[in-house]
Amino acid sequence: SKYPLPSLPLPSTSHLHHRYSPLLDQVVNLFMRDGKKATAQKYVQKVLDILRTKPPPKEQTKYNLIANHLPLSSLPRNPPAYLLTAIDSLAPLMRLKAMKASGGFSNQVPEPLNERQRRKTAIGWMLSVSKGKKDRMHFAERFAEEVVAVVEGRSSAWDRRLQIHKTAVGARANVKVKI
Repeated sequence: SKYPLPSLPLPSTSHLHHRYSPLLDQVVNLFMRDGKKATAQKYVQKVLDILRTKPPPKEQTKYNLIANHLPLSSLPRNPPAYLLTAIDSLAPLMRLKAMKASGGFSNQVPEPLNERQRRKTAIGWMLSVSKGKKDRMHFAERFAEEVVAVVEGRSSAWDRRLQIHKTAVGARANVKVKI
């Protein structure tokens, strides 16, 4: 069989909801529409299958990928790592929050994001870019192309990330320190 039977008794740490990667669960939940989780899981599986058949991505120097990614030549052999490299490389470190200031004005204040929030933002950007492409390709093919474009540095989502970071660095003066 493809997956052998588990040894019994099951350890107390094994749980049905912890057997999949948290990243893949998050991608499935963000793909899901109208509560159709099985359809979203099929889309994610198609994306992973497409990434498995793609050639290795080209080396790019314009944008920095995450530091601990696999070598680019081995990414198609490990599609979840391919997806992880694209999402974590694109994920912003901060978001801008509007805070009331004196005189009725509002200031943009940078706020750090946790890992899950960072990934949600990056996946949302990739979804919006892939939905914006009006090719005759299937949704899974468009999203897989966007993953490859992010790793190769061709995606327009990189500009969005750089703009957020540039604005956040400029708005550091608006942060009030609580002592």
